Amino acid sequence: MIRAAQKRRPGLPAVLLTGYAGDGASLAVSGAVSGAFSLLRKPVSSSQLLDRVAALLAARAEAPLSERPTRQ
Repeated sequence: MIRAAQKRRPGLPAVLLTGYAGDGASLAVSGAVSGAFSLLRKPVSSSQLLDRVAALLAARAEAPLSERPTRQ
């Protein structure tokens, strides 16, 4: 689903929630998703989720215009 969304909107940041523990989940996701993404392990509080989304959006806003993805 994330690949399909990123195909339509390159550079779209994504937050993934998982119940899996360990580094295996991080490695699997990093191989499947390009661009900015964040992996949170459940249980996740609303403040953790909001902080992560804010960080991804801030990083995207700080990127130089030449590095920002363009819509096709």
